[in-house]
Amino acid sequence: MGLPPGRHREVKNKGSRRGARLALKLLSPHFGAKSIPVRNLKQMAFFPKLGLTLNRLQKNGSSTAVGFLYFLENGDQVEPNYAKEQTTHLSELGIAGVAKLLSTKKLVIVRDPYSRLLSAFLNKFRTRHYQQAFGPFD
Repeated sequence: MGLPPGRHREVKNKGSRRGARLALKLLSPHFGAKSIPVRNLKQMAFFPKLGLTLNRLQKNGSSTAVGFLYFLENGDQVEPNYAKEQTTHLSELGIAGVAKLLSTKKLVIVRDPYSRLLSAFLNKFRTRHYQQAFGPFD
């Protein structure tokens, strides 16, 4: 089915970054006044069968979302990290990735900043390292 967990794929179209940069610049009216930096394409996971592109923002449940979308597309439930490794990223597709970005539905998951901050705080203070440094927190 793919690579075993822990193995990373090599970038398919190395050197296509220049073409993708040009394509993004030419197509920038579709994205508003400011063009998307090519480096941000690596954050976008592409699900061709679903016709969907997920913009993976850190700490917003994107691993869970990628795992769920992977399941919807492939019918196979796997660990979220494995699903992230197996998912096609638009940065791997170069100019074709830009074209795919234009033709798919876009999805971004946004979390309430307060709940995100509280979750991070509680997760950090559960670790022994933080408790040793700052004292126990119940």
